[in-house]
Amino acid sequence: MEGPIDFPRTFHTEALVRTIVVELLDEMARAQAAKHAMSTTTNPAKAQPARSHGFDEVIDLSVEKLSAGVRRITEGYGADS
Repeated sequence: MEGPIDFPRTFHTEALVRTIVVELLDEMARAQAAKHAMSTTTNPAKAQPARSHGFDEVIDLSVEKLSAGVRRITEGYGADS
C-alpha cells in the first residue's frame, strides 16, 4: 500500500482553509454570546472580505495597534478572553 496522497498546496486550497477557519471562529464567538466578532489584518484590502465572512469589526494593524482597536470597538471596555 502506498503512503498518503500528497496534494499540492495551492492558493485555492489555502484560501478555502482560511475561509473555513474564519467562519468557524465567527460561529464560536457568537455561540459564546460575544458582543463583537473582531478580526485583524495587516492589509486594508483584506478588511472587506473579513467583514463579508461575518466579522463585525476588522482592526487594520497597519493603521492602529491591536489594543487601541479593541478599546475603540468596545468603547474602552476591552476584550474578555
